[in-house]
Amino acid sequence: MAKRKKVATKNELESFLRSLAKYDTESGVETCLPELLLEDGSWFEGRADSDDYAVTKKWKKKRKPKAQDCYYNSQEFCAKDNGSRYFEGFVLILAGIIPSEHCWVVMQDGRVVDFTLEAAEVVVAEKGHTVDLRGAVYVGLEVPRAFIVENLDETGWCGPIAELFYADDMKRIADGGQGPTKSPRGRKRPSKQT
Repeated sequence: MAKRKKVATKNELESFLRSLAKYDTESGVETCLPELLLEDGSWFEGRADSDDYAVTKKWKKKRKPKAQDCYYNSQEFCAKDNGSRYFEGFVLILAGIIPSEHCWVVMQDGRVVDFTLEAAEVVVAEKGHTVDLRGAVYVGLEVPRAFIVENLDETGWCGPIAELFYADDMKRIADGGQGPTKSPRGRKRPSKQT
């Protein structure tokens, strides 16, 4: 009897985010990222192979992305490629597995390219096993390329930046949802505290 693949579902990821939001509220955590993802996040199901696009195939060959290095992989690629978009949020790779904070690239045709999950599949294959993570479900917030480049220029560091970019929206949610939701396009970086 053949094993059935456990397919990740949007409902499972939404349920996880609702539980995380409830936990954050009850424990006094004020990140509000789960709430913002549920309110304004973009959803993606499945991913393309990076070899499907000449630009990602070339970048992957040159940079050799690594598993567990999603911020570096995605931010470095998006900083170099004007045609891609960068998202941060959560990914559910298989049903029944706890979703992970993650980031990824979305190409001009709207398909996800995830250098990090591809690298993880290679690591698993090198150990003599197989896993197909192409059916992952993603929910994320887009962070504009200009903000990524500015952050890399200022810090030289790749890491989570969505919470910094969406600080005003998270404050609005923490304050009880008062005030308008801003469009991610054209947003200026929050002023620095002195």
